[in-house]
Amino acid sequence: MGTSYNDRSKWYLGKLQSKGRDTNMFYIYDRGMNAEDLMLMENGRGASGMSTGLSHSAARRELAVVAYNRGSQFSHSRRIEVGLPAIVRDDGTTVTEAQFRPFSEADSLMTVFNNIRTKGQHNVVATKRILALHNKAWSAGKTSELGQFNGRATESSTKNFQLCVSPPSDPSHKKDYDTSTMGKREKIHPERVILQMGRCVDRFNVDFTYPMSFFTAFAVCLSRFATKATDSF
Repeated sequence: MGTSYNDRSKWYLGKLQSKGRDTNMFYIYDRGMNAEDLMLMENGRGASGMSTGLSHSAARRELAVVAYNRGSQFSHSRRIEVGLPAIVRDDGTTVTEAQFRPFSEADSLMTVFNNIRTKGQHNVVATKRILALHNKAWSAGKTSELGQFNGRATESSTKNFQLCVSPPSDPSHKKDYDTSTMGKREKIHPERVILQMGRCVDRFNVDFTYPMSFFTAFAVCLSRFATKATDSF
């Protein structure tokens, strides 16, 4: 890793990454160190007897993961799925999120998120760790209903989308979701938009709300421009 971590500008906030050539999955990190690099430095310290002054808390934190589901087998409301660390404490002054600083793939936010979404257990399982979001039906792509954007999108685009809290895709978990605190709250404001991006002539407007941060919102939107140009949402 060399000195690249220490040489980062104070304006460096984080990173959007797609691993390998797979543009279906994106990871959003804060400015922390890659866990593999951190372990190498720690191992080097042990060999030399010198302290690096680093701890596991220096490892980069996963702020969100994004999954793009392609193909006709996916419903229009599951073409984009996002996993955020759950809010575990909010006393009106301090907000504390679940922490994901993985030192192995098994501990990563993406792994936990994939286990939940492949079983259709969105916001029913691991609710203390993950908040699952998905695109509203007919809000994504060229078929997006512009009226739903409240003037923030005036042109159809493959990049348009709105994200809301995901109910479980497996019907067997619907009752558990509906009777949960989250389910009851979302029933009052069905398909409440957490993040949206809409084209307006020569620009894209982005709007987001709690618990989405500005950096995570920007990174999720940026991932739409990194996906294949042949997207047919």
